Amino acid sequence: MSCALSLLGPQALPTARRWAATPQHPMRWSAQRLLAAHGDETDVPALLTAWDWLDSRPENRCGYDTLATGLARIGGDDARTIVPRLHRLWFSPHSYERAAYLRAALALDPEHVAPRLFEGLWDCEADVRRVAAENAELTERLAFLEADPMEDEEVRASARARLPKP
Repeated sequence: MSCALSLLGPQALPTARRWAATPQHPMRWSAQRLLAAHGDETDVPALLTAWDWLDSRPENRCGYDTLATGLARIGGDDARTIVPRLHRLWFSPHSYERAAYLRAALALDPEHVAPRLFEGLWDCEADVRRVAAENAELTERLAFLEADPMEDEEVRASARARLPKP
């Protein structure tokens, strides 16, 4: 059913909003993910509720990346209330989520993301290194990433695009 909901996209928003507002609804999480992908400012409270739900489940915390991406896409002051919790996401056991953290931090808290961007240049996840290479301050590390034959081609291209032309 969640796949069908996802395929409907924005057309399913009215139904998703009802399901997201019903605490015990079996499709609540799927509805909240749809709101993250297609919702608007009115859906921020539902996304914050979803974030709280993930925080309450230490045994299964997958999904912060979806919520962070949605809140960053929607933006606004209410979405910015996740910034302190967003900073904790950097230390998630799910390393793939760090790229979503960086993109969300760039959108919601750009003045404080520089240290994470710099650190991201050495991350184990190629997507994190790519986001960092696209946005970090210019550093020698970009030249290393661009020249490294073992580096992911998208990361190399992002670093190349930022380096001064000879």
